[in-house]
Amino acid sequence: MDFFDLIGQFLDYDLISIGNYKLKVYSIALSVIVFLVSKLIMMALKKWLDIKVNKKDLDVGNEYAILTIASYLLWIITVVVVLEILGIDITLLTAGSAALLVGIGLGIQSIFMDFLSGIVLLLEGENKVNDIIEFDNRVGIIKRVGIRTSEIQTFNDTAVIVPNSKLINNYIVNWSHTDKTARYSIKVGVAYRSDVRLVEKILLECIHQDPKVLKNPAPFVRFEDFGDSALVFSVFFWTKDIIFYENIRSDARFRIIEKFREHNIEIPFPQRVVTIVNS
Repeated sequence: MDFFDLIGQFLDYDLISIGNYKLKVYSIALSVIVFLVSKLIMMALKKWLDIKVNKKDLDVGNEYAILTIASYLLWIITVVVVLEILGIDITLLTAGSAALLVGIGLGIQSIFMDFLSGIVLLLEGENKVNDIIEFDNRVGIIKRVGIRTSEIQTFNDTAVIVPNSKLINNYIVNWSHTDKTARYSIKVGVAYRSDVRLVEKILLECIHQDPKVLKNPAPFVRFEDFGDSALVFSVFFWTKDIIFYENIRSDARFRIIEKFREHNIEIPFPQRVVTIVNS
C-alpha cells in the first residue's frame, strides 16, 4: 500500500457514525479549507479597498460599509457550504428557524427592524462611519455601523450604542454629508477705548496658532456690534477636527486673554449703579 492509498483511507475514515449519518475526516478537512479560503477572500478585499482609500477613490465610510456587507454575505454562504459538506440537512434548520421566529412573534419585531435598518444604513451610505451627525439632541461621530446597533462617539467623548432603527426613522442632521469641514466662531467683547485694528490682528494671530485650524478657507474677524458695555468681535475659523472643536475654541481663548493682557486690552463686564434714596 503506497502513501496516497494511506492518505485516501485516512480521509475516508468515519469520525462519527450515527445511523445513516457519517462524518468523515475529509469533510472536516474540506470545511477548514473553505473557512480559510473565505478568510483569504476577505483579507484580499480589505487590502484592495485600502488601496482605493489611499488613492482617494473611496472614503473610509464606504469602505467600512462594503466590508461589512461582504463579510455578512460571505460568511453566510460559507456556513451554508460547510453545513452541506458536513452532511447536515439545511432544510431542517430552516424549518426550525421559521418555527422559532413564528413562536417568538411580536417580541422580535424591534430586533428585526434594527437588523433591517442596519442593512439599509450600510447599503444606502447616507450616514456612514466617520460622519458627524446630530440626533436626539446629541452630536457625535459614527464610529461603527453594525448589523443591529451603531456606536456614536459624542462630543463629550462618551460612546453611545444606538439601535439602527433610530438612525433610520428619526430626524438626523448629518454635519459632514457634503463636506468634512465645519465653521465655528469665538465671540469676545473689548472696551470702547480699544484699538479695533489691534484687536483684529490679535484674534487672527491667536486662531492661526492652532494647527487644527485650516488655512483655506482662511479665518477672518467680524466687527459684530456696539454693545452696551463693549465692542463685540467674532473670529471665524474652519476645521476638520469637528468632534473636538470645543478644545480648539478653549485653547484659542487662553491665547486671546494672554495677548489682550500683554497689550492692555480690557474685556469689560457689565456694571450697575445702585442709587439709595432716603425716605
